[in-house]
Amino acid sequence: MPSFDVVNRLDFQEIDNAIGNAIREITNPL
Repeated sequence: MPSFDVVNRLDFQEIDNAIGNAIREITNPL
């Protein structure tokens, strides 16, 4: 289903963004 594909891609982007933020915090602690 196209709608499910769109939701799947949005979820993947959110997960990828969360991972990127976590790595950024680990590598550059404030």
